[in-house]
Amino acid sequence: MGKTNIRIEGLDDLIAGIKGKMDLSAVPQVVKKHGAQLSSRTQSNMQAAYTHGYSTGRTRRSVKPIFSDGGMTVSVGPTTDYFPLNEW
Repeated sequence: MGKTNIRIEGLDDLIAGIKGKMDLSAVPQVVKKHGAQLSSRTQSNMQAAYTHGYSTGRTRRSVKPIFSDGGMTVSVGPTTDYFPLNEW
């Protein structure tokens, strides 16, 4: 069998064209909306999970969305120092 060679030309132009048409202006709004939903859902799940008599709700209240990368990324989680001990 013969060796087949495939050559793709214009890939740099294609990449430049795609980057030129990208519009990421709506991304921070979408991240903000879904980050808030994730935070709310996380708090609801924690309220259902931690129902023992010693639960004060402090860990649940510490759940806050933290935005970074100019609003392109969100991290949601509890910020109490002792949270890992609750899971252990």
